[in-house]
Amino acid sequence: MISWKPFVEQGFREIDEQIVVNLLGVMKLTWCALPLVGDAVITVGSTATLHQSRTPPPYCASKWGLRGFVKALALEHPDKLIVSVHPTVTATRMNDMRGMSPKRVADVIFRVAAGDIAVEPGGDVDLRDYADK
Repeated sequence: MISWKPFVEQGFREIDEQIVVNLLGVMKLTWCALPLVGDAVITVGSTATLHQSRTPPPYCASKWGLRGFVKALALEHPDKLIVSVHPTVTATRMNDMRGMSPKRVADVIFRVAAGDIAVEPGGDVDLRDYADK
């Protein structure tokens, strides 16, 4: 979830929604599912956390928080592969259906889950590295 307005034009509700959906929602779902997960937890982050970005600050903050959550959770659960996959702009409603194919994102997530893409627990997979593969 994102609000494309500049930070000072976003209301508290818009800021809260981005944090609740992008960070707290993932944390709470992970809390519920983690006891049932056998091998891996793979979250969808954003390349906005890997390089300087003009993406609105509340969205960036929510995804940076998610990245930190993954890194800390991976230390708590060294028996599981807990990682973040970071797409660039993806063709979803959030981006007016412009950008990288969601199928490409799903393919990379599948390859991470299958062990075809090596990543350390708590690590990051930058979709820009797999855009044409």
